[in-house]
Amino acid sequence: MNAFTIKNIFGNSTINTIMDRLYYEIALALPDADLNTGMCLTGRAAVHLHAISAEACNNVIMLTNDADIYNFVQNILPSKMPNKGVVKFKERTIFYFDGLVLEFWYQTESITTVLRSGIYVQEYSEINPILL
Repeated sequence: MNAFTIKNIFGNSTINTIMDRLYYEIALALPDADLNTGMCLTGRAAVHLHAISAEACNNVIMLTNDADIYNFVQNILPSKMPNKGVVKFKERTIFYFDGLVLEFWYQTESITTVLRSGIYVQEYSEINPILL
């Protein structure tokens, strides 16, 4: 996937590249995973794509309800993507990159996703206010 870079979702090309690489690594490792319904962008970045907010963000939050995706993100992805550090919690993993904090949250409940600018984002009404 290179939708972030092609669509220039974030004004920062480094963030777009990191996000495209994230999707690439997951798709390569888990070819049967549905990245459209089992994983999505949430938080302020998703609000931005819903055209409700135009503010820049350097904290990007992803959400998944797929245990295989989350296991990969937490245990294998840190060695696949050069980073400045990773903090792991039971239901959240935080990656530190130059100019970006990438959070990856896990929940067991289903996720309602919508397509915005070629990116699947969590339905606005379901975004947890704590992520804003």
